[in-house]
Amino acid sequence: VASARNTALKNIIGNYVMFIDGDDILQEGAIEDLMRKAIDYDADIVEGSSQLVADDGKVYGSVIYEESKDAQQTVSSLRGQPWGKVIRAELFQNIKYPEKYDFEDSIFAYCLYPSAEKKYTVKKVVYDYRYNQNGVTRKITKSVKAIDTYYISVELWKYWKNKFEITKDFNIQVLNQIVLNYHRTRMLEEEILKAGFVLETFIYKELFDSEFKLDGKYKKLDYCIRSNDWGRYRILCKGWSTLK
Repeated sequence: VASARNTALKNIIGNYVMFIDGDDILQEGAIEDLMRKAIDYDADIVEGSSQLVADDGKVYGSVIYEESKDAQQTVSSLRGQPWGKVIRAELFQNIKYPEKYDFEDSIFAYCLYPSAEKKYTVKKVVYDYRYNQNGVTRKITKSVKAIDTYYISVELWKYWKNKFEITKDFNIQVLNQIVLNYHRTRMLEEEILKAGFVLETFIYKELFDSEFKLDGKYKKLDYCIRSNDWGRYRILCKGWSTLK
């Protein structure tokens, strides 16, 4: 996937680019709806709402955005996947997908979004994401290739440190990524998970040598990482979605 996309990115002739997964569906008028806003607002990125659809057409869930009128969209408001959006082609001049790694889409959150000044959303559903039990992502989490999430994360955190400001928002983003990394690898042997935790704690302390004032679950996870508390870290990760 990364190689194919990089080949395409070398040959862009338009002002904007869109990615579509082969088994998904664009809603009628999706490109027009996204491009109209991109042109009217001179946007760097415009992302539309999306829905999770089964093969029989049943909708299992959706992500619905508000119709944004200004460019004050935070990085966290946009989803990390490449699909469901149009992106100014210039943003890819010095960025490419890491090849031979899984979870390569992580470049969006750490490389692309911070470089984009004008980010907008549209309320209309433009993209149907096909729910597939046998999809690539689901297969990866049961494979040793799941550890790619650690390698990708570490390299992108280093990239951010060299290029962007270390902020509280970035701190929260990294903590969310650490939890996501746990869930991506949770099917593997415990020793692998522990090794990933050790790697993350080492890099985390380098990134955030001075502590930001965090609240709730983020404060608890930060403490677990700084104190190398594997047991509490694992409990927090398992219940992350229910915590505040």
